[in-house]
Formats: sequence, structure tokens, C-alpha cells
Amino acid sequence: MAAHYILLMWLAFGAGLLQSVHCAQTSLPVRRITGKFVFPAQRCDGRDENDWKLFSKFHSNTQQVASRAMELGCHRRGDQHATKYTVIYQVMYVTDISIGTPPQPFRAIIDITQSNLFVPSINCTDRAQEWEVENCLYHLMYDSVASSTYQSNLTPARLHYYGVYTWGNLSQDTVHIGDISVEKHVFQEATMWHPGYMIDWDEQYDSVLGLARLRARNTYDDFHDSSLLEKMGRQNTLDRNVFAIRHPRTDADEGQLILGGVDDSITRSVVRLALVDSPLDGDDSNFIAFASAGWVVAASSLALGAYLDQDPLTIPLPNYIAVLTNGYGNMMLPQRMADQIAEYLQWDDWLDDFPCEQRDRFPNLTISLGPQQQAFVLSPWQYMPEVTDPEGHQRCLLPFDPMYQDGAHPDYILLGGSFLASFYTEFDLDQKTIGLANYTRL
Repeated sequence: MAAHYILLMWLAFGAGLLQSVHCAQTSLPVRRITGKFVFPAQRCDGRDENDWKLFSKFHSNTQQVASRAMELGCHRRGDQHATKYTVIYQVMYVTDISIGTPPQPFRAIIDITQSNLFVPSINCTDRAQEWEVENCLYHLMYDSVASSTYQSNLTPARLHYYGVYTWGNLSQDTVHIGDISVEKHVFQEATMWHPGYMIDWDEQYDSVLGLARLRARNTYDDFHDSSLLEKMGRQNTLDRNVFAIRHPRTDADEGQLILGGVDDSITRSVVRLALVDSPLDGDDSNFIAFASAGWVVAASSLALGAYLDQDPLTIPLPNYIAVLTNGYGNMMLPQRMADQIAEYLQWDDWLDDFPCEQRDRFPNLTISLGPQQQAFVLSPWQYMPEVTDPEGHQRCLLPFDPMYQDGAHPDYILLGGSFLASFYTEFDLDQKTIGLANYTRL
């Protein structure tokens, strides 16, 4: 009888131990937010374009992606009147995380090509300059004194993320993502937060949830810690070392992030692509920041269906690498390829937008990826993002960007949010694959 009792106690203890180390899976809602650069066009003849020139000069040197240096147009497509402005839209995907004990909430951009975590510090409001304090007051701020799991580091650190520059020190605390907690994670506690020239969309987020597979390289940041995704893998936090995303298509939609699992209702239709682990090439440190995150696959061709009276356009991509990111909205191609697309579509201004009712006249886009050259076909309703202009009208965007110099990005293309938002996507660290399934209604 005593032996039976001891056995029951041991089984109960073992069950409790297993439960205490049981890995987790969590699901979080995802929101889309759209930032806008608005450039006023004062006159159609000889107007002042200093704002655009300053923007282009600043961001072409410092932005993580190349800004599109095009002249402002006098007319927007589909409009009968002279335009009042030209807009650059920046689409981002946001969820909620928290840091510390008890948890302090923050709005975080989901970025599969980012590693470093940063949050504004409550000490940011101690600055002498009023405008510096104001930059912080738009955000939720981290208070280390209020967290019982905070550990001091105090190593100075600087960071740049899409035109926002932060300075502060490193701290260590528990990060909570849904039902998952990552202990002793190192992040930047920013005591100075400086948006770049004409950037105001940073008011819509406080942090970044980095899901880079590898440690992304950024030449400006002076600290390079593991991403939260890497930490979750090392701490055996997840049921499986996978995550899945359904990106919302508009600012009014809701998407989903699943950490540690997949959507069982969709996963059977997923096409899986092997990741490419070949060494990175090229001398453009900004573009390599995307590629170094590790979510890259082989690419073989890009094609547009028949348009107007023209035959279909096919652009071979021999031995090319496709870099996937949701941190940038558009698809970026070498200059000569972007020029081919612009000529084919009779498009003379990459910054132009147009009424979404005109989407049906555009062709399908087909991108072939992976060693099996799997063709992914996107309709204009999928690859053209919908945005709302400053006057509240629905507009659509042609999501292609030219790279500044072909030689700086040898044999690379970048497939941004406009591509990924067309699919349900699975990212598998153990199998080293990316899975895509078409879940949107055409």
C-alpha cells in the first residue's frame, strides 16, 4: 500500500514537471497600419519640390530600403483635376506584446527580417529639449522600476529602424507574446527617439517583434542580439519551431500570427519551398539587411499576363535569390527589370496611385520560386495593395520598385508585403522551409 502511494505521488510529480516545461503555442491578432508621406504639389508649372528633394536625399542614404526618386506628377491616374499632393505609402503589420512583471503593453510591428528589440523608456521624458520629450509622449513607454524581472545592463546602444533613430542603453527583462514568455531577453531601452525627416507614422507603434531566422545585419545598429524567434527556439518555448502569418489585406481587416504552430485548416494546401543558405553577396548593406535575416528562396522567373494588345511579358531570373520580407511593402527588382515592367504596363511614375475600380484591366502576376520552379499566380486584387488617400478615397498601388544600382544587388529580388499578404505563410526553422498557400478570394 505504501509503495502504491509512493508511485502515485511520483506520477503526480512527474506530470507536474512535464507540465511546467511544456512548450506552448499562441495566436495573436494582426492589424495593418498605413503610414503616409504627403508631398504638396503647389503648382503644376514650376512648383516647389524642395520637400521631395530633401526627402529623397535623406532617405536614399539612411533608409533601410531605397526610396523611389521620381518627379511629382501633375495628375493622378483616374482624376480629372490637377493633384494637390503625391503620397508614398508605408504598410506595416502590428500586434501587441508586453515586457516585464507585471506586463507592460506595447504595439509592435511584426517583421520577419528584424532581430533587435527596442522600446521607448520612461526616462525618455527626462530630456531637456521639449521636442525630444514630445517624440516619446506619442508612445507607450517601458518603466524598468515597475518590473520585478528587470535586470540592469546599461551598455550604450543605438538603433535605426525605417527612418526612426533611437539611442539609449541595453536592458534585460521577460518579453510576453500572447501566452508565451521569453525570459532574460536583451533589448534597447531608448531614452532618445528621433523620427527622420517627414516621418510621422512611428506614432502608430512602439516596438518591433523581430522574427528573423538568423541574426540580421544592420551597419548602423551597434548591438546585434538574437531575435525573439531565436530565443524561443533556444529556450524550447514553442510546441514546434514554426510560425504562421495571415497578413490583413487592408487597414480594416484583421490577420493572425500563430507562434509554435500552424493553421490546421489551411496547412494541407501549403506549397513548401526550401530555404537557400548560400553566402550573401553584394555591397549594398541596406539590402543585405533583409537577406541576412535568412528567409530567402530560389527564384526562376517573373511574368505578367497579356496586357492590352501585347503578348505576355516573361522575365527570366536565372540563379536568382528571392528575399522575403513583410517589413517593406513593395516588390523590389533590378532597375532593368523594373523598366521592362513600367514600359509593358505603360507606367511612367512609380509613385502614382489609381482608383481601385481600374484593377480589372491589369494582368495577373506569376512568380516562379523554389528548386521545382513552383509557379505562384496572383491576380491584381491580390498583388495591388489598397490604401486610403488623405481625402479618404480608396486607391490602389502598383507594388514594384526599382533598385538604385543593379550591380549592388547581384541576382536578388525582394518580395515584400504586397506578395506575402496574398498568401497564408508558414515559416519552419527546423525544416528550413517557407510554405505558401493561397487563401484569399479572387
